[in-house]
Amino acid sequence: MAMLRCFAGHWARNVASVPRRSSGPTAPFSLEAELDHPVCGHINFSFISDVPVYVRPGDTLDVTVDPHDPTGARVEDESSHPEGCHEKLFKCGCRPVYPGWEYWPEIWKKISDSELIIMAEKTLEKGMRLCDYWAWKYELSPWEVHLLRNRQRMVMLGCMSQLSDWVMIDRYGYSIPQDESERREYLAGNDYPLYRFWKGVLDVDDPSLSYSGYFCSLLYRMDGMRPLSDAASVGRSLMGEDVAMRQYWADSMMVEAFRDLVGFEGIPYMVQAYLVYNTMRWISQTSQYGRDVMTKELEKTAIFLIDPYWQRKLWEVDSAYARPQPETYALEGEALEIMKPILEKYKGKYIQIRWTRPTKKGIERTHENLENLMVDFRDHPDLQFVFFFDEYKCTKDEYEGFVKEYLPEEDCYWWGYEESAILRQQFRHTSGSGDFTLNRQGEVLRIPLYTADERQFRRSWRWQLEEENKK
Repeated sequence: MAMLRCFAGHWARNVASVPRRSSGPTAPFSLEAELDHPVCGHINFSFISDVPVYVRPGDTLDVTVDPHDPTGARVEDESSHPEGCHEKLFKCGCRPVYPGWEYWPEIWKKISDSELIIMAEKTLEKGMRLCDYWAWKYELSPWEVHLLRNRQRMVMLGCMSQLSDWVMIDRYGYSIPQDESERREYLAGNDYPLYRFWKGVLDVDDPSLSYSGYFCSLLYRMDGMRPLSDAASVGRSLMGEDVAMRQYWADSMMVEAFRDLVGFEGIPYMVQAYLVYNTMRWISQTSQYGRDVMTKELEKTAIFLIDPYWQRKLWEVDSAYARPQPETYALEGEALEIMKPILEKYKGKYIQIRWTRPTKKGIERTHENLENLMVDFRDHPDLQFVFFFDEYKCTKDEYEGFVKEYLPEEDCYWWGYEESAILRQQFRHTSGSGDFTLNRQGEVLRIPLYTADERQFRRSWRWQLEEENKK
């Protein structure tokens, strides 16, 4: 099983973390994607580490992987682009340097401001030295060095921003005071010194930032930065019930807060990216106001966008809401043929599929989360539990031993490479485990009933039946 993980998927059309069909571990697979700009992603295989790739719009990239090479997994890339696909950059195998605080228990309760800033500076310095070493050893081009350095900078900023957020939460709580006088005092006395390490680290007007998946991770970290979240909170409090104007003032004050931290003129590329990212997240929380209000919110954010790329991305949100996803999708082709015996066997019932594997985690999930559910729904007139295993995660002997010991009374299936790849592609399943729910017509629910929490599963199941009875 192979999967293209397009980390910059927020900014690419028709790209998702979906499995590519293959008939075995040595079989070829292909993926077509519409890209708005070059993307650094990874091909994820079940038998070796992720294989990094660099793809440009309109390019064809051939990747050959030999996991049995005596010297280790061998990867060969060939791009249709005359400049290639930066093979040297990926072959050097350089990983970003992380601060190391993630190994210290509750460091946010102990670290001082000066210690945090020193940690950020030392992390960046060490990362840059390592980038220089890899550039020298593998004779990287200036552009490859630029990508390598930006990756290190984004990793450092993301990690240290996360740590700063935790320190701020420990000191001040999760949000600024709601009382007007207390809020004024909090904002007047807080210039957010912990976040000053941002200044001068990154060229925030560099469009190539968004080529990397680390850019999306950094935007996610920025979403929790107290200078920005506090500014947005103050902005949204200024206009009362006017949702669109609340969005405008939130955007405006976040730009000013970020400008105060980093120091820039105008509204650079990265700031526009963050506004689009933040608006996409915020709109999902205000969708109850209706599409007209949502469109007005987008219009307010669009005022701050100069780059046509981000303008287009913003309005794609509007298009997505204009064409909401259906609640279900149908199995088709070979996947439907594979599933037919199961659909016929449980015709007229909901089918709850748990795709799992015979590991310690699989055992824990079976006993901790599913034990009561399996008993209660074993002969249920409306729902049937079914368990899937596949050759990518276990042999047939391992599967049979696991089922005999832990699932002797359940309906279980083991799929070979070919069948598993077909089903995974239809179910849009990319990981080792997952939940999938089919309705009485054999259609897959876009949002399945999750088995991770027994109470939540029972509540969702009752809701599903109630909604069905309303129709």
